[in-house]
Amino acid sequence: MILAPHIIIGVAVARTLPDNLILAFSAAFLSHFIADAVPHWEYDLSKAIDPKYSEKIRINKEFLWDFFRLSLDGLIGLFISFLLFYNGNTGFIIAGCLGGIFPDILQFLYGKFKNRPLIVFKKFHDSVHSEKKERKFLVGVLSPVFFTTIIVIFSYIFK
Repeated sequence: MILAPHIIIGVAVARTLPDNLILAFSAAFLSHFIADAVPHWEYDLSKAIDPKYSEKIRINKEFLWDFFRLSLDGLIGLFISFLLFYNGNTGFIIAGCLGGIFPDILQFLYGKFKNRPLIVFKKFHDSVHSEKKERKFLVGVLSPVFFTTIIVIFSYIFK
């Protein structure tokens, strides 16, 4: 799944726990795995940044394009989260954002370091990830949008 839905879902979950940022982060972290179980579209990263190809990041045109896409993706998720949930408290938004994408950060670190805890984490992350990487753009986008919308609605009901 791309970063924006993970951020929005993470912040929606964290919103229900705004007074305990550790619990908010943890709930957002767990939400990542549930969201990854939904069939979804993903963009591919180039060999310059994708940790499965190399332990060394190469700074080149491909890297800059990947960095731009990932940054824009994350900023869109953060912007939508602020629009939907900002109430004067940014703590739960930051906790939800970081918790929602932290498993992907750990995936990236696995590619660079491959130590025992990260190997175990990667196996778990891969086991809960949707087996079907949806290539049909419309279906691959609509299922995460629908799932994200449901989570946002529930965050307002259970707040």
